[in-house]
Amino acid sequence: MSAKARRTINSFVFHRIPEYFSEEILNTAGVVSIDRLPVPPLTALGLTEFAGFESQQIAAVTYMNTYFVQPDHIYDESLHFHELVHVVQWKTIGPESFLMLYAQGLAKYGYRESPLEQMAYRYQVIFDEGIQCYRVEGAVAEETLGLARTFI
Repeated sequence: MSAKARRTINSFVFHRIPEYFSEEILNTAGVVSIDRLPVPPLTALGLTEFAGFESQQIAAVTYMNTYFVQPDHIYDESLHFHELVHVVQWKTIGPESFLMLYAQGLAKYGYRESPLEQMAYRYQVIFDEGIQCYRVEGAVAEETLGLARTFI
């Protein structure tokens, strides 16, 4: 597994992301470029219903305030935006609640339709289309708390 050092988002020269996230997130969220993404061995733990999640081809995965990106996607600003939404989700409800909510969403709806992923993709569309420039953290936090109250 080849990995480079953890970098903050501000170390990249992204011009649009700072319009959507605070300096705090941009200075504390980290990115690691890595050939093989660290995905938990859920089936080895007896959670066979997550086999599809383990084997799918994804470009990045977020754990708390750090996300891991395959090298060929390291300069994809849209992907970074998506993962930063997950950083805010983790920060808002904490690791235990995030993992519980994420697992429940995967089990019930699958990856793409799970609530936390749907949220990240929905905000990513806003970013990609340049519909509106605003700090998304408050909206993401509020929506994440609402989901946590509903599911957990």
